Amino acid sequence: MIDGSADDPLRDFRQINSELRMFNETLSAKPQVVVVNKMDITEVQEIAPLLSEMFADEFGLLPYSDRNTAARGRLRGRGADVPEDERTLHFISAVTQSGLDGLLDNVLAALESEYEELPVLRPKPRRETVLVRKRGDVFDVRARRAVRIAALLNEDDWNARMQFLGYLQRAGVVRALENAGVLPGDTVRFGEVEWEWE
Repeated sequence: MIDGSADDPLRDFRQINSELRMFNETLSAKPQVVVVNKMDITEVQEIAPLLSEMFADEFGLLPYSDRNTAARGRLRGRGADVPEDERTLHFISAVTQSGLDGLLDNVLAALESEYEELPVLRPKPRRETVLVRKRGDVFDVRARRAVRIAALLNEDDWNARMQFLGYLQRAGVVRALENAGVLPGDTVRFGEVEWEWE
């Protein structure tokens, strides 16, 4: 991401690449998606054609909007051997969101060229697994958050107990206890804390 309103955006781009090489040669060789930001500023809009020409001459980057089917895969300058969507220059405005669709398409193309299969990131489930085991006359609850809250709870505070019960209902602990056969008067254990079920 290059600030289009900077004094010398090309120098900034050179510096970014120099720092990438110093940090890790392998990282500097990976595909790049190059973006000039702040196209919502009049001065940046005015110098965009000049920047476009300079980036093309020095780095072989063609502006995304100038790419057509005839030019695909045939880049000018030093980047001629780089696959088509890896040497593209984007002009965007984060404020007005112009140019973002093409940028996102280019990012996806760069990722697809880098990986045979894109990694799938799976967030942790919001609801933790609740396990209830009956051991003798005691129902043992295995739910990390419920155990942690129970350990901190002031059992003499009715409001705190009601809030905890509300949490247990939302977290599915009450349903798991009922499915395990808990009845009023039974002992329920949360870690080291034991309660009489009401």
